[in-house]
Amino acid sequence: MIAFIMMGQSNMSGRGALDELPPLEPSHVFAWRDGRWEPAREPVVRDRPFSGEGMGTSFGQAVAAATGEDVGLIPCSLGGSPLDAWQPGQELFETALARSLAALAADARIAGVLWHQGEADSEDVELAHTYFKRFAPMMAEFEARLRDGAKQQDRVQAVAQPLPVVVGELGDYLDGFASSKYHRVINAQLHEYAAGAPARACVTARDLPHKGDHLHFSARAQRMLGLRYADAWLGIALHTGLI
Repeated sequence: MIAFIMMGQSNMSGRGALDELPPLEPSHVFAWRDGRWEPAREPVVRDRPFSGEGMGTSFGQAVAAATGEDVGLIPCSLGGSPLDAWQPGQELFETALARSLAALAADARIAGVLWHQGEADSEDVELAHTYFKRFAPMMAEFEARLRDGAKQQDRVQAVAQPLPVVVGELGDYLDGFASSKYHRVINAQLHEYAAGAPARACVTARDLPHKGDHLHFSARAQRMLGLRYADAWLGIALHTGLI
């Protein structure tokens, strides 16, 4: 099984209406929950009582179809979380690391990180303009500690080298939304991060609609976003020889 770590805030978790589309029930996609793998069903990330449709099942279904592998999803995202809450030593960082290492110990191979976050940082000009310099070291530390943990399990080869990181733009529907007025600054820095190494990619959110609240992607948008993340990861995997 190849597994992906889902990190970020509510648009990684998913807030799409669960009754907007017929449910996806892919047979080769699993979610890590309570220390075991179970069939992935939306909401894959159950971070809030109002969790909804996310990108996980469409991403997993596409990757499973393209690779012939079972796909595992490791849900770690938390709605409303700012980037500073993901720094090393913070609960979200440490929990994501521990959860990923537990999945690794259950014979998963870690094939990448999926990241979608930034709305919580897009209202403040300083937070927006310092996004890259706060995000890049955090992700480097996460990968380093993931590899250290894999080494302790004698499973260092089970973490992809290089480790793909796919990030996603904030929705362009945030234009004119006062509480996210610096979202394009963050998007530019996400692209800067992705351009820094062959195992990184930034997925466009262009033309993906919100669910009516000018903040969260609709269920249909989440399905499309999952396919875009899958295409990005597959491109990295082909380019770097992972598949």
